[in-house]
Amino acid sequence: MNYTAPLKPRSRLWCPLASSKPELMDTMEPHDHGIAADILTSEVAIARQRIHRTELALQRTEEMLAENLELRSRIRTAVEAAERLGKGRSSQL
Repeated sequence: MNYTAPLKPRSRLWCPLASSKPELMDTMEPHDHGIAADILTSEVAIARQRIHRTELALQRTEEMLAENLELRSRIRTAVEAAERLGKGRSSQL
């Protein structure tokens, strides 16, 4: 016997594994979205949050790198000045 359960678009799905009789399996939520669509929407939202956090972390990393380069330049200038002062004193002795 070839029985085909009536299907409503995007609302119900025939489940042949549920029992020997054809049954309808509800796959919808109240707002007419499928469970898979809700999961996908949730995963996209989580991915967007991760992208945003990563962009903020990258921005902060770039700022820290710029600060470190500036600090390195200042320290290098101070070391070079100290070396010049040290050489000047040793030649006077």
